[in-house]
Amino acid sequence: DGINSGVPFYYHPARQVFSTQDTLTGGMQVPANGLESTFKLLNDIDLSNAEWTPIGSTSSPFKGVFDGNGKTIRNFKLSNVAYTGLFGDASNAVIQKLIIEGASGESITKTPVGIVAGRLTATTVDSVYINNCSIASTNSSGTVGGLAGAVTNTKINDIHVSGSSISGTTKIGGVLGTTTGGGITNCSVTNTTVHGSS
Repeated sequence: DGINSGVPFYYHPARQVFSTQDTLTGGMQVPANGLESTFKLLNDIDLSNAEWTPIGSTSSPFKGVFDGNGKTIRNFKLSNVAYTGLFGDASNAVIQKLIIEGASGESITKTPVGIVAGRLTATTVDSVYINNCSIASTNSSGTVGGLAGAVTNTKINDIHVSGSSISGTTKIGGVLGTTTGGGITNCSVTNTTVHGSS
């Protein structure tokens, strides 16, 4: 399987996809209690530009460990929902050793938004590479980041955004849209356009 975990999965061999909801056809489902489990990505996953339903929500945030194991998740479209990204809302979680390529979110009207997460709270994010991705938000409140939109009391280390485009109205950053508390170390943004309209 594309992911190894201590929780059961519904797995569709033709598409190595995982999701917290049934809405993604032909995918794996992470049961509700799996949001606090440990996951390790075993293979690269190409989502073939499918629309992605974020893992975790404000009512049920992801609180587990996601170890990307140096593998790549590529080619997915962000859903136009509040708290959108690969992860919607993550709290007291760990996300590490992950590469994301070719993810995109165009004309996003909801907020906050990031390629990896809409919101991070008391979470550790380490060794994440974001390559050739794009976000275009039209929400007047902005809050858009290459990694994550809204971040609180989170440790961010070794994050690298390259060859990407991040745009919106306000509160926009190559790595983070807004942040309070926590710490940021060893991050870079290269060959990337970051643009705010107000």
